[in-house]
Amino acid sequence: MKLKDIVERPGMRYLLFAGKGGLGKTTLSATTARYLASCGKKVIVFSTDPQASLTDVFEYDLFGKGEVKLADNLYALEIDADRVVSEYQASVRKRITDMYGSVPEEIDDYIKSASAQPAMSESATFDSMIELIMAGNYDYYIFDMMPHGHAIRFLSMASLLDIWINKVVDIRKDSQDVDERVKRISGKNSGEAESTGILEELQDIKNRLGFMAKIIGGRETTALFYVVIPEQMAIMDTETAIQEFRKFGIELSGIIVNQVYPQELLQDENVPEFLKSRVRMQQANIEIIHKKFADKIIAEVPMMDREPKGLGCLRRQLLSCTGERHEQIFRNPGRKQNQVHVFRWKRRRGENCDGSSHCTLSRLPWKENASLQHEPGTQPLQLLRATVHRQGRDAGRRNEQPLCTGNRNCGNCWKIPREYPR
Repeated sequence: MKLKDIVERPGMRYLLFAGKGGLGKTTLSATTARYLASCGKKVIVFSTDPQASLTDVFEYDLFGKGEVKLADNLYALEIDADRVVSEYQASVRKRITDMYGSVPEEIDDYIKSASAQPAMSESATFDSMIELIMAGNYDYYIFDMMPHGHAIRFLSMASLLDIWINKVVDIRKDSQDVDERVKRISGKNSGEAESTGILEELQDIKNRLGFMAKIIGGRETTALFYVVIPEQMAIMDTETAIQEFRKFGIELSGIIVNQVYPQELLQDENVPEFLKSRVRMQQANIEIIHKKFADKIIAEVPMMDREPKGLGCLRRQLLSCTGERHEQIFRNPGRKQNQVHVFRWKRRRGENCDGSSHCTLSRLPWKENASLQHEPGTQPLQLLRATVHRQGRDAGRRNEQPLCTGNRNCGNCWKIPREYPR
């Protein structure tokens, strides 16, 4: 099964990418979000890691800016956990003041010390995650999870806090019963309004946690992907993670093998032996991965020739992730029928109008689209190049212009081969 098959299942809405730090979770989260947005789905990608990297991947300042639109249907969110914790402190103080008139000094000291705990950042992120989902403004929610152990604790937070809240609610109800007896005996109100307010607040927290626990454990609506690289330590960590997630009733939907060197390097005489040794090591570890997790592997993503940053580079990588390397051609419905956007960078020889040839890094389709074959007497197939205005009143606007202007001496003409490599 491919990643594309899982994310496009009917009812699927929540996609979580987990794994150790530095293996490509953020890049794959962003890539999947880019793919779904290009399919016309409204998508938001959200980082749960305090050291979020979505800003780096998209090359756009997202930190603390709320829900930022990056492209059509594509949004991203990086929360400022410290600011959320400060807002939470102020909210707690206000609630206590509303109920009791003031905040006792010892309670205020407790609020300050509790907010300094590392778990508060996770709680703030978790709360923001719940609010984002409950708003229901998107078709897909993609979460770039914090590294390994933190992710396990984070995802188990809903069930653990639910148990704790249940106990607190039970204690509070028992306290209400005692208050009722005191009231009947003494005729005095021991704080019925305050008690009711606290119980309602606890019940609201319990409902939110139950909602989140249902989402995390929902196999029809939620998919958890684990990212691994073909190295021994990463393989062992993946085995441990699978066992840990299962303790909390969370099952992996798939494993993505990332940063795979192409086997073709072994056939190239110019490739250093050091690099060939790395390729052979990876191939041996990939065999181990297939033996251990055969039914879980949904994608093998190649090592890129450059760091995948920015929307353009993410387009390149998504072909490997979705399993559409050879077929996927993105179209604009408003384009003429003889025009097609071409992706997949490939070094190949081109032929100019004057008969001379040159070798260049070009963006060409992998195989010919039968419906776009050039027929005698019709306009030839045009390859489109995107240009962005850098200055003036049109700054930021994106135009698409043909690589070939039709001039015999333009120098940008291409003779498109009838068959493309598969």
